[in-house]
Amino acid sequence: MSPLHGYRVRVESDDPANPSAGAAHGPCLYLGPRGQRCDRPALEDGFCAIHSLDAVVPGPGVWFRRLAALLVAAAILWPIIEAFLDELSHWRH
Repeated sequence: MSPLHGYRVRVESDDPANPSAGAAHGPCLYLGPRGQRCDRPALEDGFCAIHSLDAVVPGPGVWFRRLAALLVAAAILWPIIEAFLDELSHWRH
């Protein structure tokens, strides 16, 4: 796995005094999970509309579903976990 997994890499423009010189900004600078480049055209900040810092952040995603699944599993398995801990407590004394 690349050390740049899902990170954005900023590149300084050739002319910092005039960053919007020229109409073409090239491809988006976003690096995906396997280091692949986004092929959408870049805006002034170097990223496409989806990967831009001003992009709308989506609602809860995978992490929320995983947390919810973990809490549900813990709630379902709690009687078994409690019985195990109780037996372990009796065994230690």
